[in-house]
Amino acid sequence: MADKKITALGERLVPIIGDDLLLLVANVVPASAAANYKVQVKNFLSNTQITLPSTEASAFRFTANVVANSVAVQAAVEARLDAGNNAVGSTNAYGVLINHTIANTAYARCTAPVAFLGIKETVGANADFATSYLFDVGLQGTANVSEDSVANADVILAPTANVAAATHTVKFQINGTDYWFLVSDVGPE
Repeated sequence: MADKKITALGERLVPIIGDDLLLLVANVVPASAAANYKVQVKNFLSNTQITLPSTEASAFRFTANVVANSVAVQAAVEARLDAGNNAVGSTNAYGVLINHTIANTAYARCTAPVAFLGIKETVGANADFATSYLFDVGLQGTANVSEDSVANADVILAPTANVAAATHTVKFQINGTDYWFLVSDVGPE
């Protein structure tokens, strides 16, 4: 392989795993000290730090131009977390974690952030095709979020067999206190 160009190598078409290797060319000063390294995919993804110039707006941007096809679910990004089924599992396991912080806590922010999560939408020429829901919990009825049992009633959704069957709730926590969004299948009048 030493006499091959990178463009002449075969392409991996099966899923990439964390132990797979990437070629990394270190950008160091002076350029004569630059070196090639191998890096495992898991180390590359977990140690990537990007310092942006003041003219940039996003540290990471992913654009997915999904064309119409027969796939039931289309998403630009999918995050999967298998927290495992053993005694070593973490009690703080999240599908997505946004750590909205400041690099040097000795300084204060100049402005208050608007939100931890921002969602923008461009509908196009026909406003009738705007996104219908902010959340689709259970993926359009094709996936169960919580079983209809008392044991799982406080996980995500209250069970339909609850005493108040028409008052499903989504549970979340603010500063250690439990709160619920009321979720009803009856729209406001």
